[in-house]
Amino acid sequence: MNYLLIIFRETWRALTFRPWSIVGSIITVVLASTIAGAIAVTLLNSYGVIESIKMQATVDVYLSPDIDSLGRESVRQALASNKYVLGIAHVTKDMAMFRMRELFGPEMIRGLGANPLPESYEISLDPAILDSDLLPGLLDSIGSIPGVDDIGHVPDAVARLKTLFRTVNIFGYCLWFLVIISCSYIIASTISVLVARRHATFYVMRLVGARAIFVRTPYLFVGFIISIIGFSISLIMLRLGVDYLSSHVVKIAFLNTLEAACFVGGGGVIGLLGGNLALRRYIEI
Repeated sequence: MNYLLIIFRETWRALTFRPWSIVGSIITVVLASTIAGAIAVTLLNSYGVIESIKMQATVDVYLSPDIDSLGRESVRQALASNKYVLGIAHVTKDMAMFRMRELFGPEMIRGLGANPLPESYEISLDPAILDSDLLPGLLDSIGSIPGVDDIGHVPDAVARLKTLFRTVNIFGYCLWFLVIISCSYIIASTISVLVARRHATFYVMRLVGARAIFVRTPYLFVGFIISIIGFSISLIMLRLGVDYLSSHVVKIAFLNTLEAACFVGGGGVIGLLGGNLALRRYIEI
C-alpha cells in the first residue's frame, strides 16, 4: 500500500511541477491523434462503401437474338444452379430500351428505329466472389452456357475501388506511424524535462536501495495519462464532428465501442512508449 501511495504521490508531483508543459503536450497529442482518428474513420467508411457497391453490383448476361422460350428457360436454370448466383432478373428488349431512354434521354434513341437492344438476364453474385480469383472462371462458365451471346457489365468498379482502398490503407498506415512517432517524441520531450530536474534525487534513491522500476513508474504513468487524456479528447471531438456531418451533410459511420476503446488504449501504449524513451538516457537509475 505504501508503495502505491508513493507512486501516486510522485506521479502527481510530476504532473503538477510544470502544468502548462503538461497541458501543451496534451493539446499537441490531441491534434496528432485527431488526425489518426480521422484516418481511421475514413478507412472505416471507405470499406463500407466498397461493401455496399459489392452488394449492389450486377452482371448482365445477354441472350442470343434468335433464342426461343425453351432456350431462355434453359439459361435461367443454368444460372440458378450456380451457387454464386444469388438473384436473377429477366430484362426484355422493351425494358432495356426504357432504361436506355431514362439514362440518356429520348433524343439519344430517336433515330434508332427498331429496337436493337438484346434481352438479358441481370444476375447478382455473391459479394465474396467479386474480389476473388474465382470471378474470371465464373464469368467464363456463364459465357459458355448455350444461348448466352455475351456478358455485359462486369463489376470492374469493385476491383478498382479495392485498389484505391488498398492505396488509402497504406497511406493511412504511414500517417499512423508518423502520429505514433510524433506523439512519442512529444511525450518523451515533456518527461525528459521532468526527469532531468530530479536526476540527482534518483541517484540517491538508488544508493539507498530503491529499485529502478520504483523510480521509473511515476513517469511512465505521466506519459500514459497525457496520451489517454489527449486521445480521449480527440475521440470526443471526432464524435461531435461525425455527428454534425451525418446530420447536415452525409451519413458517416463512426467507430464502434471496441474500436474506440482500442483507439484510446493504443494512445495509452504510445504514452508508455514515450515515457520509456525519455527514461532510456537515465537507465542507470
